[in-house]
Amino acid sequence: MVAILRVAAAEAATVTVPGTYASIQEAAANAPDGSVIQIAPGRYHEQIRLQNVTRSLTFLGDPANPSNVVIDGDGMAAGVIRINTGRMPVEFQGITVTGGRGTSGFAGGIWAVHATVVFRDCVITANTSDTNGGGAMLLDVDGVFQRCEFRGNSAAIYGGGVMLDSGSTVAFERCQILDNQSGTGDPQGPGGGLTSVNSSPTLVGCLVKGNHSTYAAGGILALGTFDRASSTITLQDTTIQGNSTARADAMHPAAEGGGMHVEDNVVGVLDRCRVLGNTSNRGGGLNNYRARYEITDSIIEDNVVDSAGTMAGNGGGIFAASTNDSPPVHGPASIQLTRTVVRNNTAETGGGIFVFGDFVMTNMLSLVDIVDSMIVGNTSTSSGGGFYGYLTATNITGSMILGNHSGDSGGGVMSAGSTVLTIDDTTIAGNDAPQTGGGVYANQGGELHVTNSRILGNVASASDGGGAFIIGSTVGPLSSLVTGNVAQSVIAGNGPNIEIIESDCAGSGVTYTSNVIHTSAPSVYWRPCLGPIATVSAFNGLAGKASNNVDQSPTLATLLGAPGTIAAGATSVLAWSIAGKSAPAIDGGVGALATSSGTRDVMPTQTTTYTLSGSGAPQATASVVVDCAALDPALPRSPRNGQAGQDVDATTLSWYPAAGAASYDVYVDTTAHPATRVVQDTTATSVTVNGLTPSTTYHWRVVAKSPACAVPASSPVFAFRTCATAACAFADDFDGQSATTWTSAGRGFARVVDGRLVIAGKGRFSVAPPFPAIGDGSLSLSLMLTSGHREARVVFGAQNATTYREIVLSASGRVRLIQHGGTRRTKQRTLKQARRGRISRTTPVLIELDLSGASVVFSVDGVTVLSATLASPNQGTFAVGVSRGTASIDDVHIVAE
Repeated sequence: MVAILRVAAAEAATVTVPGTYASIQEAAANAPDGSVIQIAPGRYHEQIRLQNVTRSLTFLGDPANPSNVVIDGDGMAAGVIRINTGRMPVEFQGITVTGGRGTSGFAGGIWAVHATVVFRDCVITANTSDTNGGGAMLLDVDGVFQRCEFRGNSAAIYGGGVMLDSGSTVAFERCQILDNQSGTGDPQGPGGGLTSVNSSPTLVGCLVKGNHSTYAAGGILALGTFDRASSTITLQDTTIQGNSTARADAMHPAAEGGGMHVEDNVVGVLDRCRVLGNTSNRGGGLNNYRARYEITDSIIEDNVVDSAGTMAGNGGGIFAASTNDSPPVHGPASIQLTRTVVRNNTAETGGGIFVFGDFVMTNMLSLVDIVDSMIVGNTSTSSGGGFYGYLTATNITGSMILGNHSGDSGGGVMSAGSTVLTIDDTTIAGNDAPQTGGGVYANQGGELHVTNSRILGNVASASDGGGAFIIGSTVGPLSSLVTGNVAQSVIAGNGPNIEIIESDCAGSGVTYTSNVIHTSAPSVYWRPCLGPIATVSAFNGLAGKASNNVDQSPTLATLLGAPGTIAAGATSVLAWSIAGKSAPAIDGGVGALATSSGTRDVMPTQTTTYTLSGSGAPQATASVVVDCAALDPALPRSPRNGQAGQDVDATTLSWYPAAGAASYDVYVDTTAHPATRVVQDTTATSVTVNGLTPSTTYHWRVVAKSPACAVPASSPVFAFRTCATAACAFADDFDGQSATTWTSAGRGFARVVDGRLVIAGKGRFSVAPPFPAIGDGSLSLSLMLTSGHREARVVFGAQNATTYREIVLSASGRVRLIQHGGTRRTKQRTLKQARRGRISRTTPVLIELDLSGASVVFSVDGVTVLSATLASPNQGTFAVGVSRGTASIDDVHIVAE
């Protein structure tokens, strides 16, 4: 402990600009390791280049007013700040980055590759890129942005504000991403505010507002390709507000995801978030294509879909789709809502939520789970006021669906196209449709299962409308009529004409058993060829359709609070339904209730339990937990979210410190929300765990604690996967100025120069890391081709000196996949060729090789250049080499999966 305190107490040297150095760039090139570079107020017309820097540096402007220290790129090409330092941490505090013009793949403001970066109290504004990342582009980067602002930046294609790629795991804490724009030079340019590709960023306490895109994702885009491991984007206590996306012209598809869009091999986790006032042609608030949303304790409200002449207009609050237009088949889309409110959204169909499965190739069902949540006050001008599901497997449990309106059918819930709809312990009340199915409309096949629920006061105005239920007769995609059961539920006060309608002469396969059915409508049940059934007893007389139902006035009381956990000062919603009790009221400042079902916003300052009373006695309770404002959550740092290849006996978990925290507890296990505590009351910011199971995915989180706060603050949940072998990972950044553990073959030399391993070959020359043979796994490294023939070779699957595979990358951008065999006939065979842009001799590129079975994926700077499936698996070792030239490598990472 003494040694640690001494290190922490040591003061870094401070140098000044101007003063010690005339410019910021001069300080970057020459300041000693550990320096704090104090930058005087002023406007600096510079481009900062931090390449091959093996020193840790802090650039300090004015954190209280970053506008006092401005680095202005003056529109010069290739951006303002470029960072390529391996993993040596570089920190900027209190600066403004502006005037950057990104060209040739660089970002306008900040471009960083395989680096660790920290930005605090910075403003990145008015930068542009002719490709991606107007404000910033982060490739294979970890680090943190705290209290930073990305404002008014633009990109021709992706990521107007900021773009992450190639496995970046950057955390954004209390940042603002405002008024940025993507797609300024491309009609399909998504991700106006933030774009994440094959990366796992975290946003905590952030505001994403007023951003715009073409094609998709006005605010946030998260895309995971299926040739990489699954990625996760995590948002906590973050607001996505007033973002928009619109198609460029009538020749292009409908624009999707006004607030946020997730696509393919990615999970979007929203915890205590607010998504409001966003607009698009489809998916006004949130959009999901073959991906997954896990949304907890959030509010999705006031989002709007306008079809604007397209064939869209679906999903005011949330839209999800699983369609596969061509092989291979992926999906399905998945949505999980827990203690979440979806309210006051508007669309043509599916005012609150619209979800459909794969009706093109497979009839695969999309997956929806709605637990302890509210769908309230949403509007569709056509069908499905609250929820519309087509080809979905939908479970709704412990929830409230209240006061939604459709312009045609399915006021509360619309279930179509062979959807499997299960409703349990849920209240569906006060919804209306001018045509049919005020409460629930099930049509076109599938299943309907309702248990222990309350279907109250819903209205379908047509004479054959079906206030509570309508069961259609159209055969669905799976060629069957609707089947199922409605049991142990209350069906009361629906109308005005008929409670339950089945529109086929033969009825449907849905039965009604042991329900309380009480109505003032003229008929309980009706179907063609049978006519109206006026009483419950007569309904029970329909053999095979209804039994053991009773007619009596219902007595019930339910109260739900969502979000169930909020930050201090945030809003929660109370929803109630009560019948058979006089003088209903809710304590805690809500007071008397004028309606039997409804909602009320509350903003408790501390954890509060609300009580619904009636007839002078408590009837139901709901609690809202309020986090302490004096305590921030910790932010997980390493392993990166979803990172594979972790050691079963020594995986080190590390996190950024949380403001206000006195100690931390760490939880690790294999469940989605880990509950097994492995460390308690540690004051460190890392811990090493052992005894893990090989080839297993673990989840972990950190709980920050303070004596001043009764409620601790939990971090976002990160995941990692252990490897199957004893030696599962290798890393070398050559900062020790030595590579003695590497072996070489051929004519040439290898030596470490300025933190990079330089490889020079008079003929074929290669170096191999001290890592055993593997099958599935990955290799990533920083590569720079500097002179001579300017061609690098990545050897993999090496069995011996004559049997191996290799990727050959030339400076011209030509990429070849070559098979070397042990016989003359198969000694060398080019299996596949590709091409990317030229490779600079002064700027390193990030190359990645991913192996799975016999498949090979090769990427440069996050872009897949070549992929192939070979005749046999890739079992063997790695090497890197040159032929009659010189190259350098750095930041080598190998993972066995």
